[in-house]
Amino acid sequence: MENEKQYLRTKIDKKLHKEFKKLCTDLEVTMEQVTGELIEKWVQEQQQQQKGKS
Repeated sequence: MENEKQYLRTKIDKKLHKEFKKLCTDLEVTMEQVTGELIEKWVQEQQQQQKGKS
């Protein structure tokens, strides 16, 4: 069962967006998939750092 999704809107540099979109298309992945994976990885890293500070 897939988790409920929440809409996220952000602004990035126009050139970066164009490059990101092209790479995602070339790799046959969605921008949503990549951003979700990157955010998940970042959250896990931050949680690990917080555990190390405790």
